[in-house]
Amino acid sequence: MKGLKKTEKMVGNIEDWLVIVTFTAMIVVVMAIVLCRYVFHIRFTSGEEIARYLMIWCGYAGAALGFRTHAHVGVVVFAEMFPKAWQPFIIKIRHILSTVVVIVLLWVSIMCFNQFASSGKLTTATHIPTAAVYVIIPIAMALGILHTAIDIVKDYHKDETSDLEVTD
Repeated sequence: MKGLKKTEKMVGNIEDWLVIVTFTAMIVVVMAIVLCRYVFHIRFTSGEEIARYLMIWCGYAGAALGFRTHAHVGVVVFAEMFPKAWQPFIIKIRHILSTVVVIVLLWVSIMCFNQFASSGKLTTATHIPTAAVYVIIPIAMALGILHTAIDIVKDYHKDETSDLEVTD
């Protein structure tokens, strides 16, 4: 269980920094776009593309972070609609269903990523491989699976320790 907590903390730190760095970089690029357009009267097309891709990275890294912090509101609200006595069971079902959904999304995102990687296409303005832009999607889905799997293990260990307390 200690290794699991250590892994979760390490992955969480990476996610936090990825979100912070991509969001900050996106803000800097957007500010540069505004300066170029309105102060220097030049169009910074590659900046617009970079900002868009940073937003994609930030959004998907944030989605993975959302799995770790249980910030996906719809899932939490649904679980809270049931009586308190049902909460442990509903939370387990929620974790299992979330894992299944994210596994399907991971599979689809890997298929899409493979198409981008095999096509060799480059982005229009910056000539970055499109695969580099969209690789964050399967990464975020894999992290989502990791977080929900960790939640399932924590739930199992919570039940295991509560069973031990009852028998003592």
